[in-house]
Amino acid sequence: MSRNRTYKVGLDNQVSQFIANARKGSGQAFGPDGRLYAVAGGDQEVIAYATDGTAKVIARGFVGKDIVVAHNGNIYVTNPRRIM
Repeated sequence: MSRNRTYKVGLDNQVSQFIANARKGSGQAFGPDGRLYAVAGGDQEVIAYATDGTAKVIARGFVGKDIVVAHNGNIYVTNPRRIM
């Protein structure tokens, strides 16, 4: 999270940058559609990334932490209680 990037390890064991600005990303999970779903805490959004890195906002307006994408495509995101 401190570098704010997401990296990909290829089948050839080569590491490459996949997301240059992960927007203070936290949880990530692959969905049945092959997209990478990520919680972008910095923007309070859930984003789906296609294999080419194209981003699409799926939900916005809450601070999430962990994410699970079910086989049927349902997305579940934790919303931890903030301690002030």
